Amino acid sequence: MTNFDYNLNIPNGPDNPSADWPLMQTNTNSTSQIIGVDHVTFETNNGGYHTDIHMIPQAPPSAISGIGQLFTQNVTVNSITDTQLFFQTGITGGLSQLTGNHASINGYQWLGGILIQWGYVTGISGSFFQVPFNTPNINFPNACFNVILTPSRSITAPSLQNANTMYVNQSSLAGLNPPNQSSFWIGLAPSAPSGGIDQAYWIAIGN
Repeated sequence: MTNFDYNLNIPNGPDNPSADWPLMQTNTNSTSQIIGVDHVTFETNNGGYHTDIHMIPQAPPSAISGIGQLFTQNVTVNSITDTQLFFQTGITGGLSQLTGNHASINGYQWLGGILIQWGYVTGISGSFFQVPFNTPNINFPNACFNVILTPSRSITAPSLQNANTMYVNQSSLAGLNPPNQSSFWIGLAPSAPSGGIDQAYWIAIGN
């Protein structure tokens, strides 16, 4: 990255102009060069328009009353660090992550401050089966709003296609919790068909 030279307090009134002009030339050239970073520069059509926007990763800045702030921050997920985009509101100081994704059969995508996750789970057994979000997805930073579950079987016999035998636990029962930041529970009803339903697709929404 370029370090632009600039001389403050130039021209200086008591100085001979011949002493200040090299410093003024440096300032003028630096002004032109810095405008050219991420912008269309002087004496060019569309001058002043953005070309790209490059942002240095940083910790969340202090909230400024009435001023929204857009910034980037390095985020580590599953031992992989990447730079993501955040926005902080100017009234409540609310912080939203805007980007970040893991595209696979078990994955997630940040969309405008909302986190959507999806996955495929096998080996479901017992009356209740816990599904963690963070293998290899991520925990919800604040809350999980909803989980949608789709049972799946490779056998096509109609007697085994009973979607009502599998559900997402939504109440505190026997020490279990509704969907939270880190996991949800799949419940299997006693009326499950012979052989059970031991695999499912799921989608979870939160922030």
